[in-house]
Amino acid sequence: MDELQQYFRDSAVDRLRALESLGPAVRSGDADAVSRVRGIAHSLKGSGASYGFPEVSESAAQVEAVGDDQISQAIANLVEPFSPAELTARLKRFVKP
Repeated sequence: MDELQQYFRDSAVDRLRALESLGPAVRSGDADAVSRVRGIAHSLKGSGASYGFPEVSESAAQVEAVGDDQISQAIANLVEPFSPAELTARLKRFVKP
């Protein structure tokens, strides 16, 4: 399980960075960016709770559920409390050194 937890930690940080980087395109109405964001959120929703982060799953579910006009705020709600540094620090408690 340690390898899977490490993978989740690494990929969650990468996904959050991707969400942040897609923000400008989403705000400009780029349909492809919105679709990519929803895909990332779907992935986080499915795996967050499995690794002890139900709030990641809940926030990611909101990104999937809101309309395009509200998605920027939903992304901010997901990314803000789980910045890469914060998420990495929280996930490290699950990974043996």
